Amino acid sequence: MKKEIKGFVLGLSCATLLTGGVAYATSNTVILEVSYGIKLIQNGIDKTPTGSAKPFIANGNTYVPLSVVGDLVGIQTTWDSNSRSVIIGEKGEGKSLGTPDFLDSHLSYSNKPSLSSNESMVINGKSYGSLGFKINSTYYYGRGIDYIKLNYALNNQYSELKLSVGIDDKDLSKSGLLRNISFKNENGEVLKQVSLGGGSVQENLTVNLTGVQKLVIEITGTGSGIVDFINPTIK
Repeated sequence: MKKEIKGFVLGLSCATLLTGGVAYATSNTVILEVSYGIKLIQNGIDKTPTGSAKPFIANGNTYVPLSVVGDLVGIQTTWDSNSRSVIIGEKGEGKSLGTPDFLDSHLSYSNKPSLSSNESMVINGKSYGSLGFKINSTYYYGRGIDYIKLNYALNNQYSELKLSVGIDDKDLSKSGLLRNISFKNENGEVLKQVSLGGGSVQENLTVNLTGVQKLVIEITGTGSGIVDFINPTIK
């Protein structure tokens, strides 16, 4: 059975102190007037928690500790203090791909691509967090083959890369926008290739890195836009 979490605004569960009807966040201070007395009913059975875990309503939203909802639907939740992240389900193995060792571009200096990391990524109105990096670039018709190449020295140490890629909503010019993203090895052999238009995303891609000494991510296309590389993880 597919497990879904719906109807909850989940927050203030990892670093919140509830006192006398007001919720105080311990960082980035938020003060909320809250209303208690909310019940959680699962398949006709009252599963309302007690104590500090009891749900409440604030500003028209229902707040429930994420761990409580996880228990109700059978999904493990854990807190990763190093990345300040709530892990829902299994924690992904591996480490972050990080930014490239070297960025090569055929684009002119005035249109030189920019790279930024750990910034908010939103695609077609959906938030994809901030783990990863983004490439902002402009391509034009009729100027030959423009490209950007991100180079990573892997030295045959990894077996796969997992990530999602998409076109960010920020500074988006959907007219004529196209991005072809090719993942290649040191010999130029294509390991994986995807094409993206404005507002599109390819989730949960897996690239086989077995035997790869150098990974090259090549980006070509037309128009102006930002490519989001979402949570790229190698293992």
